[in-house]
Amino acid sequence: MICMATVFQTIFVYHGLQIHDYSFATECFCYLILLGIIPIVYASHVFNKDKIIEITEDMNKDFLNIYQLDARHK
Repeated sequence: MICMATVFQTIFVYHGLQIHDYSFATECFCYLILLGIIPIVYASHVFNKDKIIEITEDMNKDFLNIYQLDARHK
């Protein structure tokens, strides 16, 4: 679905440039950038899932360690 929306936004950018409606073309280009970022972020989460879980668990351990310190050490 994102691929189809990206294709439509590309067509809209091209159409906006052809009819010299630069505000329309700029708006469509911004949407095109936003639509292009979604698969990149999703793919990075899928491929780095283990690393993200490891970092989250380490942060939880650090939080529990800091939480147990006395007030003067915080």
